[in-house]
Amino acid sequence: MSIFILKSIKEIPVVYAKQGKVQETSMLPIPLNPVGMIPIIFAIAFITFPYLLGRLAVQFQPMNTNLVAVANWIEVNLNIYSQQPALPAIILFFLLVVVFTFFYTMIVFSPERIADTIQKRGGFIPGIRPGEETAKYLNKILMHLCLRG
Repeated sequence: MSIFILKSIKEIPVVYAKQGKVQETSMLPIPLNPVGMIPIIFAIAFITFPYLLGRLAVQFQPMNTNLVAVANWIEVNLNIYSQQPALPAIILFFLLVVVFTFFYTMIVFSPERIADTIQKRGGFIPGIRPGEETAKYLNKILMHLCLRG
């Protein structure tokens, strides 16, 4: 199933007008999972950091009992490396993957830059006006693909 998701693409037709009546059509491929494994790596890093701090606090046993209590809670509830991770760790990991997917997609795939490049080359997406409307359309497509992927 994961290979199907990684290899799936949405092809958006782009028409380039040439002088006269000749038109050239090409496809703009956008993958179903445009950012790959990067959001998962970021999520693991962000969920591991508080767990490591909690482990250090428990190991060194500071005098502050509130700090030890918080560190114990973090160690029990945010341990994604155990056989049975706790529900808060699973929920936080899932939310971080979703957030980083949308965040990294907007960094890597800039709809404004793609729309500007298509417009500069004399192209357009059929039914969509060049420029800002194209950027909005591409942004909408990316958001739908990220949500599904």
